[in-house]
Amino acid sequence: MRSISKITFTSGVNAASAEFETHSQIDRCPLCGIALNENGVSPKCGYRKG
Repeated sequence: MRSISKITFTSGVNAASAEFETHSQIDRCPLCGIALNENGVSPKCGYRKG
């Protein structure tokens, strides 16, 4: 699976967009979006990866 991150910037009449291939996968909490720690737990809300 290939992951791509896209960044878009718009300000008035100026606009720019760029795509980057990601090289690592970060597990994020589905509830709050914070990256999970090494134990699979969200430090913000306490969610535990199943």
